Amino acid sequence: MKLKARLHPVKLQLKEPFTISRGTYSQRFTLVVELRADGLSGFGEATQHDYYGITEQQLLAEGEKLQQLLPEIEFENPFDFWQALDPHFGHNRFFQSAVDVAAHDLYGKLLGKPVRECWPDDLRQWMKPPEEYAPSSYTLSIGSLEELEQKIAARPDFQIYKIKADSDFDPAVLSALRQMTEARFCIDANNAWDVEQALALLPELQKAELLFLEQPLPAGEREAMARLYEASPLPLIADEACRTPADVPACAGRFHGINIKLMKCGGLTPALDMVRLARKHGLQLMVGCMVETGIGISAAAQLLPFLDYADLDGAILLAENPWPGVELTKTGQIVLSDRPGIGLAAP
Repeated sequence: MKLKARLHPVKLQLKEPFTISRGTYSQRFTLVVELRADGLSGFGEATQHDYYGITEQQLLAEGEKLQQLLPEIEFENPFDFWQALDPHFGHNRFFQSAVDVAAHDLYGKLLGKPVRECWPDDLRQWMKPPEEYAPSSYTLSIGSLEELEQKIAARPDFQIYKIKADSDFDPAVLSALRQMTEARFCIDANNAWDVEQALALLPELQKAELLFLEQPLPAGEREAMARLYEASPLPLIADEACRTPADVPACAGRFHGINIKLMKCGGLTPALDMVRLARKHGLQLMVGCMVETGIGISAAAQLLPFLDYADLDGAILLAENPWPGVELTKTGQIVLSDRPGIGLAAP
């Protein structure tokens, strides 16, 4: 079967500016890739991202390259399709993810099944029943205590809040926020701390009964991360330090779990390899997201049966979600659809 591709460039506007340790933004470019066959379409997306060096111009150029390559490539299933395209797009995992997600979405629609029901049999040993699915956290970008309180007040029913932190993080904010919610907190420092700061903060973070601490140190500081791992009473989750399957083994002994993001690793196909490797090395599993539409969120949510933690709130941060998919309830529960593919509401 031969596929055809359409490209849909979109500017995504956030409801409000979003700040992490690396900066602030209020808009994101995303390129939606549509793969077509037999009257059906599968969708995937890739967003620009300064930290990973992904630009709008790169994504558009990769899209044109894909359109030129497709007449030469046979599509039988998304796993072989990923392998066939890897020599051409492996240098740009974000775009590779968009194509892979579109291929999985299309494949599910061709079979008339949700993507998660098309996984290889060896993965089923780790799949949880729906009643055990992890809820999504709601992310609070860096701001003053008053701003954080306002964000919680706007979405007061979430069970978990993920607080973005920088090098100036004051743990007193946790006790102040505890006055207005009984929800669990986790912290994502996005590489912003050094090991001495992290070690000094551990007692206060433990006192706050933090659910986990995500990427406290810069990604390359393996020795310092091993030191923090030995001292930490809290689960430590790798994000920037774990991009692709090749990074997973080195996380053992430095982190307690990994945060899989489809755009970091190249899509659902390598994400499943990361699931296998994480379980082999005794690591917990989390799936996160960028600021993205329901396409990316719905694709990542197909991994929900494997997860210990989920952070899939990217689409609700948008002023408008042009591709709605899985539902996120007011408490953060992720409601998967039985629609074929990744579960987009339309088309």
